[in-house]
Amino acid sequence: MTCNRRAFLVLNLVVSCSLAGSATAAVLDFEDLAEDATLWLYGGFTWEGGLTHPMPLYPYWCAAPTINAHGIDQRCLFNGTGDTLMAIDLGSPIDVQGAFFARYGSPIPWGDATPSQIRALGYSSGVLVQTTDWFTDLDTQPDWFAMNLTQIDRIVIEAVPQEGLTQAFYCMDNFTYTVPEPTSLCLAIAGGMLGFAWRRRR
Repeated sequence: MTCNRRAFLVLNLVVSCSLAGSATAAVLDFEDLAEDATLWLYGGFTWEGGLTHPMPLYPYWCAAPTINAHGIDQRCLFNGTGDTLMAIDLGSPIDVQGAFFARYGSPIPWGDATPSQIRALGYSSGVLVQTTDWFTDLDTQPDWFAMNLTQIDRIVIEAVPQEGLTQAFYCMDNFTYTVPEPTSLCLAIAGGMLGFAWRRRR
């Protein structure tokens, strides 16, 4: 095989690696959930739920009933008992673009027990690696919270209750993420082929 032929193949491989490295966004809109369903395994993730309440008051992620949903569709998720730390185990590293959030319950059923602000904490292998700014655009209409967390395998949503309260009920909808395609091995092979072609040419 000539050096030009090898260089052409390496170039094609590099282009293929670049294309393989891209990924389209996936969206969980929760529309297929039954009313008041509690989540554990859903959408390929483990919805761990609350971290601040011991059993048996362990608060799950729950599908909001249609009449109370503040999501952009007929279903959204809310944080079961208003826990201020809600976790999702993503299983493997992904990029999380964000989700729609709204205060949940006002004027019913929990009144002012809603968050004044929220933020997202991104973990990798048990280590906190990224933290978003506080998101304060919270009312009963859903607004987009751009998290832009990259290569995380666990996310915790932290909420700040209204003054004097300990619970903060909110709704989340259209959880949006991408699963990056592995490119490192592909690029390593391309680099090896390029080095081999260069040595043969010498």
